[in-house]
Amino acid sequence: MAGWMVTGIWVLAAGVHLIPATAVISKMRVEALYDVQITSPELELLLRHRALLFAVVAALLLAAAARPELWLLAGALGLVSMLGYVVLAGQVGTEQAAVLRVSRVDVVVSLLLATALLAEYSGAISAPRGG
Repeated sequence: MAGWMVTGIWVLAAGVHLIPATAVISKMRVEALYDVQITSPELELLLRHRALLFAVVAALLLAAAARPELWLLAGALGLVSMLGYVVLAGQVGTEQAAVLRVSRVDVVVSLLLATALLAEYSGAISAPRGG
């Protein structure tokens, strides 16, 4: 797998995490992003803090685009984040269109990220590993 393709996968995964990170801005952004009504300050805090954590994951994924030595850590964190959402969405069993759309995106980007990691650790990527 070419190094530029791997960089693109990292940037894509970071972008997927930056979208929900924008909810940190305000209660209105959380409600618009998730199509939910926030009924308490505690719920607002939890959802905005969640957005802050998405920003942290996005920053690490973006750093990994430029620093191959971060690939394993960033990839593991990104996969846990995205596949964790997919599993939890399945357990909750919601049929909300936004939840289903996010689940589909997370599955596709997880497959790309896993492919990049497997290619790297099988020696199929041309980019050198940092150290």
